[in-house]
Amino acid sequence: MRDLILAIDQGTTSSRAVVFDLEGREVATATEQLPVVYPKPGWVEQEPEQIWTSQSRAVESVIRKVGPDRISSIGITNQRETVLAWDRISGESLTPAIVWQCRRSAPLMDELRGTPEETLITTRTGLVLDAYFSASKIHWLIQHTPGLSQKVDSGDAVFGTIDAFLAFKFSKGRSLLTEPSNASRTMLFDIQRGGWDPELCKLFGISPEALPPVRDSFGELGTFEIQGHSFPLTAVLGDQQASLFGHGAFSNDRAKCTFGTGAFLLRNTGSEIVRSKSGLLSTVAWKPPGAELCYAIEGSVFVAGSIVQWLRDSLNIIKDSSEIEVLAAQVSSVGDVVFVPALTGLGSPHWDQDARGLILGLTRDSSAAHIARAALEGVAHLTADLLDTPEFSDLSVFAIDGGMARSELFCRILRSTTGRKIYRAPHTETTAFGVALAAGLGAGILSLDKIQDIIGSNMKEFSEGEPTLPRERWSEALVRSRDWAK
Repeated sequence: MRDLILAIDQGTTSSRAVVFDLEGREVATATEQLPVVYPKPGWVEQEPEQIWTSQSRAVESVIRKVGPDRISSIGITNQRETVLAWDRISGESLTPAIVWQCRRSAPLMDELRGTPEETLITTRTGLVLDAYFSASKIHWLIQHTPGLSQKVDSGDAVFGTIDAFLAFKFSKGRSLLTEPSNASRTMLFDIQRGGWDPELCKLFGISPEALPPVRDSFGELGTFEIQGHSFPLTAVLGDQQASLFGHGAFSNDRAKCTFGTGAFLLRNTGSEIVRSKSGLLSTVAWKPPGAELCYAIEGSVFVAGSIVQWLRDSLNIIKDSSEIEVLAAQVSSVGDVVFVPALTGLGSPHWDQDARGLILGLTRDSSAAHIARAALEGVAHLTADLLDTPEFSDLSVFAIDGGMARSELFCRILRSTTGRKIYRAPHTETTAFGVALAAGLGAGILSLDKIQDIIGSNMKEFSEGEPTLPRERWSEALVRSRDWAK
């Protein structure tokens, strides 16, 4: 009996596979850690073979646990703007995977500021000029990878985000595809027309033929071959859109924020493209078969959970990420310490790729606990900056998930800093949960009504807050962070 759905959840620092039953209950899971490499200051990349092998091991592990005959369908959710090139025949990677956090292509973005091309990009894609998105990364790869331009000219090279790479590998080269929620993050996709934009491809020196065809987000998308068994691929969603789906945010009064490596606040806007005047992104939420594109408005914080990893790996003030709450709770406030976690610049609504992380207000009384608590407050203040924009300011409540959402202390800090009611999802890893539900919909074994029932109201409300840094003090520190490189 095929009564289970497999979610492939490929993130920045881990590759996960999670199996859910048709009631949305987690049945089996496997996680493989994924290294991230920093070759130069501001550069962030990964080895494609490590992405593939780690994800493959996780998938094979959960299939062994539940048995292949019970898997009805598969969904993929993934880190979005990360991009690479591979050989369209052999599947061999031709470049490293340039991670969404990487700033190496920032000079190209600077060259385009104030030009007619900037208006073209913003109008067609809903995005702002920033090295965050895939197009400038692809341009950089073509310019700096020996022999790659020749492979592009000959038609042997294909560029894609991680969803496309995994679909190609798991299908043994038979499925070359992406879908709109991922395509809309490349800066090459016309979100109104719903296809690759020839003018933007020309601007960045990319042939449209070197990009995967764009399919629906749900439905019959291909077939995966794993351990000698065939499984239908029935959903693909970028990680933040999968989380939006998993929260049941099917109307514009619903918003969610996922605190993973970064923090991403999304609100469903239905069939309307909301054009932000405050540095937010217009993006595609998903595209059902035979239906119009569904859109979202998004705010992106580049550093959230990764600041906890930095405290662990670089400052060594904790040994495990889970220890952050215990350490931060040793003090009742940050004292005078302010931590702006702009380790890879600032995302929306500030969009300052030259901003730098700062720790201010240290005294002889300051301790590791003050720094840990200030790091949590810094992420909360960046989230509050998003919620203060006109596109989100009417929201009195929002839902959260992700690794940082497991921390009760962080949730209470977030409650105080944002001034909103907060509900935590029962699945803190809602990306996998969301794409599993989407895969069930795509396979025809779950309806939208059933999905709403599964999501239900099993959310924890945080009504009590914690003492937190005044917003005025935060704004002063933010100015210093942005002035650092001037």
